[in-house]
Amino acid sequence: MNQPLIGINDPEYYKVILQDHQYFKKLNNLLHNGLVYSGMVFSDGIKWHSQRTLFQDQFQYDKIISRLPMMNQLVDEELQNYDGSDLQRKMFQIASQVIGNAFFGQIKLDFLEDLPEIFNYLAGLKFSNPFILLKSVILGQKSWQYLTSKREKEIENKIQRVKKCLENLINERLCQMKQNTYTFDQQNKDFLHIHLDYYLNQDVNQKTYKMSIDDIIQQFITFYFAGADTTAGSSSSILALLAQYPNFQQEIYEEIVDLIKDKQVTIDQIQKCVKLNAFIRETLRLRGPVQNLIPRRVQQDIQIKDLKLKKGWFVVIDNFINRGSEKYIDDPLIFNYHRWLDKKNPFKNDNGYCNIPFSGGARNCIGQHLALLEIKVIVIKMLRKYELRLKEPLKWNMKFVYQYFPDNLIEFKLRNP
Repeated sequence: MNQPLIGINDPEYYKVILQDHQYFKKLNNLLHNGLVYSGMVFSDGIKWHSQRTLFQDQFQYDKIISRLPMMNQLVDEELQNYDGSDLQRKMFQIASQVIGNAFFGQIKLDFLEDLPEIFNYLAGLKFSNPFILLKSVILGQKSWQYLTSKREKEIENKIQRVKKCLENLINERLCQMKQNTYTFDQQNKDFLHIHLDYYLNQDVNQKTYKMSIDDIIQQFITFYFAGADTTAGSSSSILALLAQYPNFQQEIYEEIVDLIKDKQVTIDQIQKCVKLNAFIRETLRLRGPVQNLIPRRVQQDIQIKDLKLKKGWFVVIDNFINRGSEKYIDDPLIFNYHRWLDKKNPFKNDNGYCNIPFSGGARNCIGQHLALLEIKVIVIKMLRKYELRLKEPLKWNMKFVYQYFPDNLIEFKLRNP
């Protein structure tokens, strides 16, 4: 990277970047183009538009709540014998199973356990070794192909293993669909069925997006990458802050037991949990899933107010600063979920982009409502089962672009049945 990197935290400026996204291409800093490069996060143009359109219907309100029984079941199974250790790992297991179920249906995807290690390694690769950093500067995505270390080869083998397992699952379903032996719910198709339906019926002669099997593989890994880590991190942060503020925890616990009597959580009950919803919004404000949005490369010279950006320059949006600024919200560094009960939007001077934990514009997080529903189910079931206490003060750290805290700082005390 030999071009300027411009950090932007004024919402009037980065609103333009997010709305006019065609002029700002996202950078894949994982140094490997076989994982997520073809997925929705990093694709653009006709390909991105086709992918977004393909998914759009599946993230409508009725389709999202139709997955609520599946979430109830998965969370119950995961918490049945949970001993309170390795919270973030447990949250990740739940989140990854929900994504796997939504994409492939009710099958076990144990081979995906390698993906967190792969992503964490690739994310820190440039900074762990000066030689690798130099390779990445000179060769970019191609750096993975030359003078690879033993550890790089191990990671590459794991990548190929994961992709081969996914390819086998996809080809098996493809064969069933071609032979009309696959049974499915017409009103609740999984994401794989939607992709393969497009794949089987696409016109290769039309000048539109041509989907390949590898595109489907990378689309799943993209959803896994973008969804499991962020959902798990947000769930863990919410539970940690509930433990940090026992008075708030008690208020929300009383709301939950008053509104939810049955084991299975319904959408009507979730919507009535106004205190829980406010607590989640306050957590996302101060401890959101992503601190900085993915860096972008400017595709052509463009003027934003008094800022002139040149083609080839890089920009990174730091919208987290606004969530902690007196200019936009009163007492910004104080955690107080009541602010969301007193006002629908406690932000001042808000152009709609001051508080965007799931990004903004046409390329915002398409799965945000699914993630929020999953988070709410997790927190409700956790609070009904456990009283949360901190063993020692929380210390927040960073991993990749996410906030996290050390494991095993929360004590889980079983509540009386």
